[in-house]
Amino acid sequence: METKLLVLMITVVEKKLEKAIADYYVSENLIFNYIIPAKGTANSKVLNYLSLGETEKVVILSVLTYAHSKEIFNHLRKEFHIDASGNGIAFIVSIDHIGSMRLNKYIKDTAYEGEEVMPEIEYEYNMIVAISNKGYANEVMEEAKNAGAKGGTIIHGRGTGRKEAEKFFGINIHPEKELILIVSGREGTAPILEAISSKSGILTNSNTIAFSLPVDSAIGLSM
Repeated sequence: METKLLVLMITVVEKKLEKAIADYYVSENLIFNYIIPAKGTANSKVLNYLSLGETEKVVILSVLTYAHSKEIFNHLRKEFHIDASGNGIAFIVSIDHIGSMRLNKYIKDTAYEGEEVMPEIEYEYNMIVAISNKGYANEVMEEAKNAGAKGGTIIHGRGTGRKEAEKFFGINIHPEKELILIVSGREGTAPILEAISSKSGILTNSNTIAFSLPVDSAIGLSM
């Protein structure tokens, strides 16, 4: 048994559910609910068949205890039907450290009173994080789909440390970035990463860096 008290919960849902889920998280005393506008990408054949374009999504980042996350998942299933196909996904990633001891204590004291021991997990899923130059996210996503990805979420951002990175890699670094999040089964992760790296890697115009993180548990996924 290994103690992992705090987790980062990542919730990806349609824009119309943003307020209801955010209000629920606040009622559960979850703090640091960062809401980020994004767009979802599904299989293009499905979108064409339904006469839909890329769907407007929001990504909600929350810090909470592992025990509390189990209660949250149960509520998301019952009240928001997150585990129904297409309604969204939610998953957690372990946090090894948090910068403030006071903040660490506050989260543990206020979030949930329950079992704080997280069992060793045989991970079923990985979160693939790909960071590319602005304007290349759709291309990267298409390569990921060709390698087996079912879909992903694209977030617009901005890089820092540009001058230092240019000196280290010897290449031009664009400050405007796009972040692509893909949740994949463990066995499918390597082919997706290989496809992204080989076609849109660091020496291409896309200048994409991709890596994966283990997902502790998830709902709303169908692999």
